[in-house]
Amino acid sequence: MLLLNAARSKLHWARIVDLHDFVDPPAKGWPASKVVSEADAMETDDTPLTGLSLENAQHSGRHQLHILMDALPLLIAYVDAEERFRFTNTAHQQWFGYAPGELNGMSIREALGGATYGILRPYVRMALSGQHVRFEADVPHRRFGLRHICSTYEPDVSDAGQARGFFALDSDITETRHAEALQRMRLDEVTDASRLSAMGELATQIAHEVNQPLTAIASFCEAGSRIVATGDAEPAEIAEILREIATEAERAAEIIREMRRLLRKRLPQFAEVDLNELLRAVLRLARVKAGWHGVTMSLDEEPSAMRVQVDRILVEQVILNLLQNAMETMETKPREERRLIVQTRRCPEHLIEVAVQDNGAGLPVDAGNRIFEPFFTTKPNGMGMGLAISRSIVEMHGGRLRASSNPEGGATFRFTLSAGHAPDS
Repeated sequence: MLLLNAARSKLHWARIVDLHDFVDPPAKGWPASKVVSEADAMETDDTPLTGLSLENAQHSGRHQLHILMDALPLLIAYVDAEERFRFTNTAHQQWFGYAPGELNGMSIREALGGATYGILRPYVRMALSGQHVRFEADVPHRRFGLRHICSTYEPDVSDAGQARGFFALDSDITETRHAEALQRMRLDEVTDASRLSAMGELATQIAHEVNQPLTAIASFCEAGSRIVATGDAEPAEIAEILREIATEAERAAEIIREMRRLLRKRLPQFAEVDLNELLRAVLRLARVKAGWHGVTMSLDEEPSAMRVQVDRILVEQVILNLLQNAMETMETKPREERRLIVQTRRCPEHLIEVAVQDNGAGLPVDAGNRIFEPFFTTKPNGMGMGLAISRSIVEMHGGRLRASSNPEGGATFRFTLSAGHAPDS
């Protein structure tokens, strides 16, 4: 992108060298070159330029522009209104496998092949209609196979408003896109490993959580059996016992469903959810661990419904990670003083903020934003990936994750989500 912008900025050289005189051969209907205006001559020197000095300036400017365009690692070309190449730089010639000057006068279809031309044709037509065009596309290459290019087409428009051609600035970013895809895949693998590790830590707690409704069901069944055995069972009493059994069974099933959602590996799936409801579900899941740590949790939620477009599982993972970190930082506090507050509030620009506040040990004094870097940890056995993954998930949702120390002790982690719509991909 920086290279493309740099190349575009060099087009002001037309002030010194007429670009129509730069390409070879000139296209039909181009005006005669006007290399340096009188105003330009006055700006560059107090002495008026003679015809010879104008010719020298033209030659020098053309030579410098040749050097500049050949030095840039971009594929640069000029295409006329008949869709024929009138100039290509060295990088362009080498990438397409042509000798210097071989492309001049050749049509795009002939030079690049019918398949590639079919992909580029809509953008070529737009540029020749006077529109600025920028796009990315996968195009077949006769030697390298499928390549991913990033292109900018700058139209060359006459004073009368007619497009005489366009400059094509192309860059092969195949390796860049492959590297980005590999990085995303590795992050997904680390995310899955982190999630499975967290679920492993929660396994015993979840077993305890599920055991409570199962024990209640067993007790209600035993009570029902005794009532029936007496022969004096009232239908209403039996119905009440059955309702209690159904309630406890649904409670156990909901715990299992939450676990299955967290463990499932799949692509991100955005859907509209009530953020407050999502937080209540996560707090239910973390309730047992909070009890073991002696932490009192509370939810201070915005009273109105807070609809957000999110991947529920990923956001749940972020909240669980923040809750777990908060609980661990409060180990040095007396159990009766350990407080964890989760808050939601609306912010400007259609944002919703979630804050997780604890009164634990607080943030490391010299850590700063390094706490969000991969492999940075203050825990003896920590991986240092939890907050890094959480930040990536929040940013994928178009939000921001940040942390601050509380004046009274402890820390608060805040992240934002966009209200009402999914983030742009």
